[in-house]
Amino acid sequence: PPMLFKDEAGTQVNVQPGYVGKWDSISRKMAEWIGYIRGENETQCPAESGLVVQKILDGLYRSADEGREVQIA
Repeated sequence: PPMLFKDEAGTQVNVQPGYVGKWDSISRKMAEWIGYIRGENETQCPAESGLVVQKILDGLYRSADEGREVQIA
């Protein structure tokens, strides 16, 4: 389960957020991925979405290198 590490009155404490719950997100994501491979469900993250994110990241790096705005195709 996820844990938060914070300072409380000068003492470090470990806190599990109540709003997150006690499920294991990695196991859930792996089960969804395996279900997608088997054709049992649809992916929540299609390849097209990953391509868009990669184009944005490439544009950010190119913009930083060139010191100007760049077009993202």
